[in-house]
Amino acid sequence: MARRLISRLALLPLILALSACATTPSIGCGMCAPEQLTARLRERFPLGSPRAALVTELRREGFRLDPRRNEAIFVGGYWPTCEIDTLVTWSESNGSLTDISGMTTETCL
Repeated sequence: MARRLISRLALLPLILALSACATTPSIGCGMCAPEQLTARLRERFPLGSPRAALVTELRREGFRLDPRRNEAIFVGGYWPTCEIDTLVTWSESNGSLTDISGMTTETCL
């Protein structure tokens, strides 16, 4: 009985790591620095890109959008111990992106 429990506990880090992969957006980069996430966003959505393309992709990936504030948040992480939030903000003019940035925060029990 104890041996079975130990073998199951040994799998816990792998299970948590796999669950984290499943709960972070592909547009993000896990717990990366804001500069890295911003660079990824700008590579995918260069300034001047249509705002609609960004919003469509964020919705597809499960972000909650607040269009009045030009921001979107994805809540994911390593259930049940940690939450990793990915925040994307942008500015626009006439439907085109004039700025875009992102950041992640991690909260653990």
